[in-house]
Amino acid sequence: MFVGLAFVTLGCTLHASCEVLACQGYAAWAWSVLPISALSELAGLTVYAVNILGTFILRPRHSQKQTMLVGVPVKIS
Repeated sequence: MFVGLAFVTLGCTLHASCEVLACQGYAAWAWSVLPISALSELAGLTVYAVNILGTFILRPRHSQKQTMLVGVPVKIS
């Protein structure tokens, strides 16, 4: 999860800072950084999705291995 968060944070930081520089015409080099920021954000979200998918697929099935008691609680006085 840390890797996905790091990629998304890096991508968002690059995108927010370079978009202002590029769109206002302050720095022409910022246009070349914007695709890198987009790929970084996409990579982070992909890592996050793979992590969630792996969690659902590989989780242990505890409920199938344990016995379960079902009943109505009785108050004994």
